[in-house]
Amino acid sequence: MEHATEHGFKTTEMMTDRPGEQLFVHHLDALPAVQLWTVKNSDRLWAMHHETYTACLVLAPGRLRATWRYRGRERVVSAQNIQLMEPGELHVTTSTSEPASFFVVWWQPNYVEELARELGHSGTPHLRTCQTADPTFVAGLFDAYCAVEIQNPLAVHSAVIQATALLIERCTVTPERKSSVVRFHPGVAKARGLLNARYAERVTLDELANAAGLSKFHLVRSFTQECGLAPHAYQNLRRVVDAKLRIEQGQSIKEAATSNGFADQAHFSRVFKRLVGVPPGAWSKAVRPTKTISCPPPSAD
Repeated sequence: MEHATEHGFKTTEMMTDRPGEQLFVHHLDALPAVQLWTVKNSDRLWAMHHETYTACLVLAPGRLRATWRYRGRERVVSAQNIQLMEPGELHVTTSTSEPASFFVVWWQPNYVEELARELGHSGTPHLRTCQTADPTFVAGLFDAYCAVEIQNPLAVHSAVIQATALLIERCTVTPERKSSVVRFHPGVAKARGLLNARYAERVTLDELANAAGLSKFHLVRSFTQECGLAPHAYQNLRRVVDAKLRIEQGQSIKEAATSNGFADQAHFSRVFKRLVGVPPGAWSKAVRPTKTISCPPPSAD
């Protein structure tokens, strides 16, 4: 369901496959490199491969306790925490004590890099932390959430710029300090690299094990432990991420499915809905170019 829009701002409510769960996708024409989500009452165990810088502000409830796996470790998150991810990385929610609500900002890398240069930073920004309760950053993301809730395009634009600056200033480090990243087991890293390079192709477990220099049993166990997903599930996730981007760029659902190695559109739709929560057709409608709608002037009464 598409909500009223003005000045190039659009909110689309998506019908998901979970009772009670609500997913709202927000677009501002003035910020084509940024996507915003509001998710409410979700008990989904989310799995995402990120092509963007991403910040997820957990809104409620206050007693929430969830666990998630990222950079090879399992972590605990609660309300008023921000989860942070960067391009090329994977995160998997492993448990949640109850349905959660959260606000997510997805930044295309070039947008963050450009703003970082304006702020005097050199090199590609790297997140020095993957989770924070920094009160200033929490307040900045909450301001963006409130602006979205009241459907104020100017406030959204301003708040997102300020939140991006806070991300850079409070959560990133220079490239030379990137050694703080938790490294994957060398064999798992090689298998993951092969899947990243050939995710649209048929890849066998024998090929992955050979690339990793591990037995098939050891590879599957180590890969699942470090990534939070088995190799085949990781490959499907990478396929869906690419297909999602292709759909957002205007490619047809059939083309997006075929380009990512899905045997048929029905199979693609099942996998897409399982991972994203909505069918690809609904996603395509939500991300189509915004049509500006002129809202009537307020009543004089």
